[in-house]
Amino acid sequence: MPLSQDNRRPVRSITRLLGALALCTAGLLLLPLAGSAAAMTCGGKKVTIMGTPGNDVIVGKAASDVIYGGGGNDHISGGPNGNDTICGGPGNDVIEGGRGFDALYGEGGDDTLLGETGSDMLDGGAGNDQLSGSKGADSLHGGSGDDALIGAKGPDKLEGGAGNDYEDGEQGSDTLEGDTGEDKLLGDKGNDEINGGPEDDVIEGGAGDDSELEGGGGSDEVIGGSGTDNVEGGAGNGDIVRGDAGTDNLSGGGGGGDIVSYETATRGSITVDLATNSAKGDGHDELSGFEDVVGSPQADTIVGDAEPNVLDGGIGNDTLESGGGGGEALGGPGTDSCSGFAVETSCGPEQAPPAGAAYVALNEGLAGSSLVIQGGPAADNIQIAVSGGTWTVSDSGPIYAGGGCVNPPGNGSVVTCAGSATLVTVTGGDGSDDIVVDPSVPPSAHVRINGNAGSDTLVGGSGDDVLEAGENYNSPDSGNDTLEGNGGSDVLYADPGADVLKGGAGNDLLVNAVPVCQGNTYDGGAGEDTVSYARSKADLTVTLGGTGGPPGCATPDKVLGDNESLEGSDGPDTLIGDGGDNSLLGHLGADTLIGKGGNDFIDAIDGQHDKKIDCGPGEDEAQVDPNDPSPISC
Repeated sequence: MPLSQDNRRPVRSITRLLGALALCTAGLLLLPLAGSAAAMTCGGKKVTIMGTPGNDVIVGKAASDVIYGGGGNDHISGGPNGNDTICGGPGNDVIEGGRGFDALYGEGGDDTLLGETGSDMLDGGAGNDQLSGSKGADSLHGGSGDDALIGAKGPDKLEGGAGNDYEDGEQGSDTLEGDTGEDKLLGDKGNDEINGGPEDDVIEGGAGDDSELEGGGGSDEVIGGSGTDNVEGGAGNGDIVRGDAGTDNLSGGGGGGDIVSYETATRGSITVDLATNSAKGDGHDELSGFEDVVGSPQADTIVGDAEPNVLDGGIGNDTLESGGGGGEALGGPGTDSCSGFAVETSCGPEQAPPAGAAYVALNEGLAGSSLVIQGGPAADNIQIAVSGGTWTVSDSGPIYAGGGCVNPPGNGSVVTCAGSATLVTVTGGDGSDDIVVDPSVPPSAHVRINGNAGSDTLVGGSGDDVLEAGENYNSPDSGNDTLEGNGGSDVLYADPGADVLKGGAGNDLLVNAVPVCQGNTYDGGAGEDTVSYARSKADLTVTLGGTGGPPGCATPDKVLGDNESLEGSDGPDTLIGDGGDNSLLGHLGADTLIGKGGNDFIDAIDGQHDKKIDCGPGEDEAQVDPNDPSPISC
């Protein structure tokens, strides 16, 4: 499988060497080529600057250069101006573009290619390469090998090529393509289009309304994200499709044994009916092409169709009904009602947890293994850790051991569960809870926590976690919650109440409460973080390093200066950057987008007329609609 995000992300820490051409190896100054050697080409163009067989440091001139690094492990930088073409050669090279529209070719070796301002083309070639775009509409091609591609800002196109690749579009509305190999493709922020390859891929749309997320061949896992998405498993068998938040169109695709899963739906019970192709709960999903279903950690109702479905209720007191095709029911932990199936497992009554106790179970379900934790009615202090393949969950009060778990002798406030879990879902109880994920929990165990009622403190782990302050559509929460993402690139959701969202390390997404004007605090922390008001339709004014809210708001949000990007609502917004390098995404409405200082990227493409687009001083870029006003200082 592809390596994790943490150890595949290119590092943009190469120091640029500015000025006129200086190409040095062991004290030797090399000049542009002359004679027959100048007949060499790079990207179909005649080479003008060539390195040696050794380890070179090369910096282009102000004009458009064609540079070939030659043998050795070279550091090559394009000049401050011009459209450069650079080929690394057979070594393990570091190549950085300049301010123009550059073409960077890694060729042989394990290369690092870094785009800069302008719309650049990066091609890793052979080897295990790391490619990172920057501003502009970049095109990244991994080539053969296990590559990592990061789109960064702008509407980028990423193609991993052969090998087990990692692709992350980051900001902007991106297009990602898998190929042979087992790939992980992340749309991240923006309205993305992602297509997997012929093997077993993992696809996540992330934030934004994604037009197409398709697994392709193989047994894929395809996850929508926080927007309104179109999600399809593809032609392979045994795909797992999750819409996640939002109202989505979900399809299993053309293969058999495809699963629609709601195991991360922590905001309340759901009703799934394969006969009517619908799922209702937190949103209303349209379904097609699914044979099997996995329920949420709540009390669900799941109804099959005329086929022999496999219906997995998961945690909770579920009602499972065959649609006439027989099939199999997996009740899971809880007291479940199953009817009309040829095979029934774990259906019927289960001993209820003692009154006032929290609950933990390790569920081996249809879509894999998951650790499910439910808080009790009082204030919980839940700690989650893992060591040597055994999970340990402790609480300040009594905690009940469900399936796959035990209470150690004489200790009713600790539960241990032996086994692996690829998903950890935690739902707080009715009190003001502290829920903490220990750093021992690996990033591969996807963590999702919903604080539920009360004023809760939620602390994520080292992976890419989802923390929700406490919204449950059956009983909306108005507590004052604190969410800390900790490590990884996390998604944190505020809800009614004055919440504090702290992203921590990683590139985090902090999502506003609905309605706005709750007095929230958004603190992105380290990394390139985004504050999003995409769940709102209000008229907002938001300033990085200042406040955010609608006109006349008495308790505006605090938007701290360690956030780098703003995403507006579907109303007429005013988004204002600070002195750093910011990204502003307007969304629908007649927006005013002002970058101020720094090297900013403004995305005003929404099909509607905006009021004003002003990049401010710095090396900026703006993407606009034809009917938008001409950008100022961009």
